[in-house]
Amino acid sequence: MRILIPLLEFGKAGGYRVLSKLANKWIEFGHQVDFIVPIASIEPYFPTDARIYWFNSSGKSCTASDLIPVNEYKFWNRWQALYKGMEQLTSTYDVVLANHSLTAYPVYFTKIKAKKFYYIQAYEPEYGILDGRLSHKILSLLAWNSYNLKLSKIVNSDVYRNYRNITADKVVFPGLDLSVFYPKSINESKDKKVYKIGCVGRIEPYKGTKYVLDGFKLLSKQRNDIELHIAFGDKNIENKTDKVFVTTPANDLELSDFYRSMNIIVAPGTVQMGGVHYPIIESMACGTSIIATGYYPADNTNAWMVPIKDSVAIADRIETIINSPDLRNIKIEKALSEVQQFDWNIVATKMSNYFKQ
Repeated sequence: MRILIPLLEFGKAGGYRVLSKLANKWIEFGHQVDFIVPIASIEPYFPTDARIYWFNSSGKSCTASDLIPVNEYKFWNRWQALYKGMEQLTSTYDVVLANHSLTAYPVYFTKIKAKKFYYIQAYEPEYGILDGRLSHKILSLLAWNSYNLKLSKIVNSDVYRNYRNITADKVVFPGLDLSVFYPKSINESKDKKVYKIGCVGRIEPYKGTKYVLDGFKLLSKQRNDIELHIAFGDKNIENKTDKVFVTTPANDLELSDFYRSMNIIVAPGTVQMGGVHYPIIESMACGTSIIATGYYPADNTNAWMVPIKDSVAIADRIETIINSPDLRNIKIEKALSEVQQFDWNIVATKMSNYFKQ
């Protein structure tokens, strides 16, 4: 098959990793995969073997040497670059895969004769509304309307099959490189002098980092053998005296090392429960105990569940995990078996089979 993937830009968020990994796997399977991208972008942060077509908003073909800062293009400039660029591509494609809500429009309107799919990785309107700025509310409206376009929809979690105004009958989870995110080889039942609590810290309130910090502060009043380590957190919240540390992994290898070095990972997000959440599946694959608010595949058999926005419950679960070595290891083993479904070969094959239908 010949597959074209339009992007608004290359970025560092998890959704870009998914698309780069899918492209690489499909190329391994013998398919041709191309990206088309406006020049207001960085070069791929997540390496890809796919060919990349760069276009400016006038529809002129460019090269990576012509890239300009991301903020120099508004969304309509990106639409122009993608639409005009796709109209100029001489290659014929079997599949065009929209992925972000704003790529759905140029895919819908392009005259390329191909099957048109829309891979939905989150319910985007909710995030724009939470932001509150007028421009983001406008983008939220555009995102909401994108789900009404006549494109064949594939969602990345079962929860989005019928979610608000999304209706889809195809599900493909995000994938995981199990050769990078592999379990640590330590005995979790052994006594430890210091228990390391970790989370992936983001500044957006809906990510829930605040509740991990507050829960840690509550528990640290009772115990002096715990530390909090925040990956990608704001350096301003680092306080080594209070045993709060911030680290910035440079790549997936360092991120997986971070997960394996922790005794517990807390995934405290507060929105779109039931979606697949990378910190959860990555931590599970690394053999680390999980405290979670409700993201797939975490449940009471493989993790310790807490309500959203509940610092007291987080502190309580940390204490429980520390004091329950046997149950801890049972849940870790269950989690390790369940993350096998996210192997990239399985994920990429499932989506390519949808393309063939």
